[in-house]
Amino acid sequence: MGCEEEDDEEGEGEECVECHVEVAARWANPSSHELVLDCPICHAEAGEEPGPQHRTMPECATCHSERSHLFATTCTACHDPHGSANAFLLRETITTTDGRSAPVHVTAPEGASADGLARAGVTGEEAGTGLCEACHDATTYYTNRGDGAPHHADWCPTCHSHQEGFLPSAGR
Repeated sequence: MGCEEEDDEEGEGEECVECHVEVAARWANPSSHELVLDCPICHAEAGEEPGPQHRTMPECATCHSERSHLFATTCTACHDPHGSANAFLLRETITTTDGRSAPVHVTAPEGASADGLARAGVTGEEAGTGLCEACHDATTYYTNRGDGAPHHADWCPTCHSHQEGFLPSAGR
C-alpha cells in the first residue's frame, strides 16, 4: 500500500501495539509522521501470521524525494520514522561513520542555537549534540569537539539543503 492511498478504517494498526509497544510509544513524541497508528499505510502484510518479517519494510523514497547525506546509507540512519523527541524525526542517538554513538538534541528549527541543528559555539551549550556536529570532526565549522571557525548561525538548510546531501550551495 502506498502513501497516497487512504485507509478506510481508522486505527487499523492498533492491533500492532500489542507486540510493538516501544514503536507505538514513539508516536506520542512531538515529531512523528501524521499516520498515527495506521501502520498498514506503510507496512503491508507480508505473511499471514504475526512474527518476524510479517509486514513489509517500505523504502522512504516511496513517499519522500529528499536525498540522503553523503555518508548516510539510509534515511533511517538519521531519522526515526515512528517518532522522536527531536524535530524532523531526527534520532536521539546517531551511529557515526566511525562507529561512535552520538547523542543528538534538536528541538528548534534553526541553525546554531541551544536547541538547533548546531550547538557548538553556542555559549553555555555542550558541543557535539546538534545534528551537524554530531558527526563532523574534519570540517571547518561546528565540529563535535566544539571548536571551529565562526560561521552563519541561521537555518543551515538555506545553504546546505537536504536535497543536495547537505553539501554547501554554490557561491556560499
